[in-house]
Amino acid sequence: ADFDGLVLAANQELIFGQEITSIRLSAGEGILYNSQERPAQWFVSSHAGDDANDGMSAGSQFRTIGKLMEYFIAAGDTIIEDDDSYWWEELTVGDSIIVRRSNTGTNRPIHDAGDIADNSEFSLSAGQTNTYEIAWIPLHGNQSTDNQLTIYENGQLLRYRDTISDVDANPGSYTVDLFADVTGNILYVHPTGSSNPVTDGKQYIITRRATCITAGNNCTIIGIHTIRNVSNNGSIVALENALIEDCLVEYGTKHNLYANSATIRNCIIRYNDNYSHGSNTLLVFFKSNSTGLRSVVEGCTIEGGNPAIPDLPSETVALFMHSITVGGNLADSVIIRNCNITKVQGIGAGDVLSSTLENSTCINIGGWNMGNFTSIYRGNFIEVSGITPLPGRFDVRDNMLVEFRGNRIQHSHASNTRIFYIVGDNSRLTVVNNSFNRDTNNSAVIEDFGAHAGVEIVYTNNIAAGFARGLQLNDNAPASLSSENNIWKASQVFLLGANSYTGLANWQADPGGYDQNSVEVDPGFIDPANGDFTTAAPEVDTLQAGVEY
Repeated sequence: ADFDGLVLAANQELIFGQEITSIRLSAGEGILYNSQERPAQWFVSSHAGDDANDGMSAGSQFRTIGKLMEYFIAAGDTIIEDDDSYWWEELTVGDSIIVRRSNTGTNRPIHDAGDIADNSEFSLSAGQTNTYEIAWIPLHGNQSTDNQLTIYENGQLLRYRDTISDVDANPGSYTVDLFADVTGNILYVHPTGSSNPVTDGKQYIITRRATCITAGNNCTIIGIHTIRNVSNNGSIVALENALIEDCLVEYGTKHNLYANSATIRNCIIRYNDNYSHGSNTLLVFFKSNSTGLRSVVEGCTIEGGNPAIPDLPSETVALFMHSITVGGNLADSVIIRNCNITKVQGIGAGDVLSSTLENSTCINIGGWNMGNFTSIYRGNFIEVSGITPLPGRFDVRDNMLVEFRGNRIQHSHASNTRIFYIVGDNSRLTVVNNSFNRDTNNSAVIEDFGAHAGVEIVYTNNIAAGFARGLQLNDNAPASLSSENNIWKASQVFLLGANSYTGLANWQADPGGYDQNSVEVDPGFIDPANGDFTTAAPEVDTLQAGVEY
């Protein structure tokens, strides 16, 4: 603020006009106001700063986040965090603040919501052979299942077990007496190699703080590395219209990153598989009483799992947007573009107005559920694996408009499932220029087991190999069905209402005139498990069905 012509008492001295450097509010809030012109820049470095500095230039940086937060950071201000910095501190800012890296060093600045445990505070747990316990006081938590503690041995997340006896029988594991509680917790740890944590010289880090960065509306966060959190929401939490770019967000508890709405670009969001409470999600969008927000996830890598335990089944969803309505109608939308998504049990967008997934690679996912109104898939390679509990299918529910164009689907799910499953009325499913391959020679491409009314299906210019059934539309023929110019494998079975057709010729003989320009041939996909759906069959190129990659 400008104090032109005012005389103020601060720090027992008279300071005049524009010579003010900072003042402490006399009302006792303990906030320092800086007199520099707005928007201001603030500088902080854990390795080159000093809290005796004024934090107003790269040559006079603060050292700690705590010192920075003593000052009033106004809307429009920028916080520049020095590269290669490491803070065991949480940053909280209001609306319209920019937080970015300095780009003067090698590594992104890091905020860590954990703390290093004192090895001498471990002790052998009573009645146990290999399990050691440590008392821990987190700064966030009230025993809610949403607030969780995790522990890391030399940087590796240990595996959570439900009981102390399970921990004692399994090296590299731990459990906790309760969910995080500010009154204190006890953690029980069986180190890797059954070592003694008091003497093994290993570093043990336990989550302590709620999150790493909390931001208001219209904030920008660029080039920051956040790791660990106690709160369910994640290590980065933002309100509406956030821009989050080039960040590394890893080792969440329930979630890694949470926003009302955001554009998230060129970020790595990874590793969230510790507890088994059924709702772990790497990226979450949510705002009650939404007014029609749109979120975009672009150029990101989204990866579940625990790298220390590569064979641990994933129980993490890549993305979820909560079901939001305005006046009873769906409001929000999400676009996922040019992303790499892997080791998750699914991609889910909740019940949103519209969702789009395009030009992305999705490997080793359990299934997908991209919204309840309009969903568009374009140019993706999706490998659906045997990850449980999702069924590895796309459910077409009531009033959905679903469009699949130019996708490659490698379907390796172990159960008897299908690609598209009609489960609602008055929906439209458009499937054009796609290549589908199934390893287990089972199930169907499109299936409808119920008498669903008003369903329209367009299935044209697609290639399907490895499915026992093509279009299995039981009990109730769709209101409209267009099926043309497709490649089907030999001896494909088709069902329409009460009629069954073995092979393409019988299907083409139906009075409805389906697939009159289609052929029955093995497309000879080169390497579909690794995304190469190039075909070796000349009939495919002649027909120009599907898409060559």
